[in-house]
Amino acid sequence: MFGSTTLFLLIIVQGLSQKDRLRVSFFRTRGASVLTLFKDIIFYEALPFIMTACRAASSLALIVIVVTEMLMGGQNGLGARVQQVQITSNIPDLFCTIIIIGFVGVILNKMFNWLEKRLVFWKV
Repeated sequence: MFGSTTLFLLIIVQGLSQKDRLRVSFFRTRGASVLTLFKDIIFYEALPFIMTACRAASSLALIVIVVTEMLMGGQNGLGARVQQVQITSNIPDLFCTIIIIGFVGVILNKMFNWLEKRLVFWKV
């Protein structure tokens, strides 16, 4: 999870660094507090990056979980199943399990795309 958390934070920091400084300066001269600036301006400017970070981090987390289950010898899970059918040379089950892992990744990606369209409706 360290890898996906690091990726998540790096993308969000990139989004926060690209905020419009003129807009922040304008509202600051109008007397807006730091909390108001973050809540009403900076958060909405970083929201597209946050959604991209969620999509990328979930994909990386899925890969890390499956590989960890394979390497650490888990009892249950898709990674343990891949390891088990690989040892027994059951190629059809191996391909079936890999396809299931792919479908889980596609479903996660579609879910975050749908959520991004709902939350970040102003993004083209």
